[in-house]
Amino acid sequence: MAGKLAAGNHSPDDILSLIHDITGICSADSPSAAATMFRKDCTDLVRRISLLTYLFEEVKELNKVAESASTSSSTTTATGDCDSWSSDLVLALHSAKRLLSIARNFRSDCSSDGAARTTVFQFQCVTWKLEKLLSNLPYDNLDISEEVREQWTW
Repeated sequence: MAGKLAAGNHSPDDILSLIHDITGICSADSPSAAATMFRKDCTDLVRRISLLTYLFEEVKELNKVAESASTSSSTTTATGDCDSWSSDLVLALHSAKRLLSIARNFRSDCSSDGAARTTVFQFQCVTWKLEKLLSNLPYDNLDISEEVREQWTW
């Protein structure tokens, strides 16, 4: 049975919009393209985040199905943990967006070696946070296809 992702104040459309904002930060046609120092880190993080697009497109479709089904029968609605999970995801995505912006504007000639190490560490922390959040996805409340699950399992 497909459940509706209760995203608190964060609809799948809101999350998709944030994901699209993030993927545009380090696009190939971007002039500084995350400076050469963090290009690999930025590319890896943006690639991983862009894979979430498929997940939230499917969640959005599931929500439409659940809403139409709820008019004719009762459906299970995911609440509580989903609210917390989606809020935590939005916070992690905002952190990733800020980090990508910092890395994109990083100037090695004006910054210390310690600042570069801190930025690399922040990439590891943001990636870890996103991995942890995705491992706690409320699978029982969603009928996400196996194909989509495999794409965003980090």
